[in-house]
Amino acid sequence: MASAKNRFILLLILAVAVLAVFTGCGGGGGDSGSTLDPDQLEVAAAVDAFSAAIRAEYFTAADNYLASNLKWYRPGNSTWDVLDVRAKLKNFFTKAVVKDFTISGVGVNMLSDTVAESRGDLSLTYSDAAATDKTINESIKMVLERAPGGPWGLIEFGAYGTSDKGSVFPPEL
Repeated sequence: MASAKNRFILLLILAVAVLAVFTGCGGGGGDSGSTLDPDQLEVAAAVDAFSAAIRAEYFTAADNYLASNLKWYRPGNSTWDVLDVRAKLKNFFTKAVVKDFTISGVGVNMLSDTVAESRGDLSLTYSDAAATDKTINESIKMVLERAPGGPWGLIEFGAYGTSDKGSVFPPEL
């Protein structure tokens, strides 16, 4: 009789193990963890907040993510500094209506404790002064630096996968 009882317990354990494999263990029903570490999450959140500020045409919020030592790469191997970018963003917000702006597929690579590289796909749809809809799509690379005791800020912005690092965002109107 002990032998039949042992076989029953063994079959019960085996059935529970097979059921656990096919249905997953735990009650969560999915992966609750992230593959990004806390610093990478902070950088991704900064990129999302910058993107939301552009989408909302909220200059002050966007400006919070522009570091004083910013290098904004433009087509033709030219580079804007932070003052140029501020002026171009203000001009863009004045002369255009942003219909949609996203930076999707954001990946983050920590270069040090205070510097990170992020890549993503920028998509902008806007209407110019003539109410003509225009679209910009480009793959971008951003380098962000964490200010001492402060937030992450852009220190480099440009395109990647092209012959030069020049981004056409923001468009000059």
